[in-house]
Amino acid sequence: MVRFRKGDWYRVTFLDHCLGTDRPMECTVYGYITKLERKYIVLSWWEVHDDEYRDSNQELVVIIRSTIVSAEKVEKK
Repeated sequence: MVRFRKGDWYRVTFLDHCLGTDRPMECTVYGYITKLERKYIVLSWWEVHDDEYRDSNQELVVIIRSTIVSAEKVEKK
């Protein structure tokens, strides 16, 4: 499994629930890590480039670590 680092960008595929089905579905999100906890990670897929407003303008995704199928660090261009 990937060792996550706060502030780095990742592509994370994880299992989640979806409307219309009774089974977990694979979902993928791209974003930077804003918080790391033992049982979950938090990514923000919306990056604001102005430091003054960055922390108050985030679209957060909380992912339970046990649901992660794969993760890959993505290098910014």
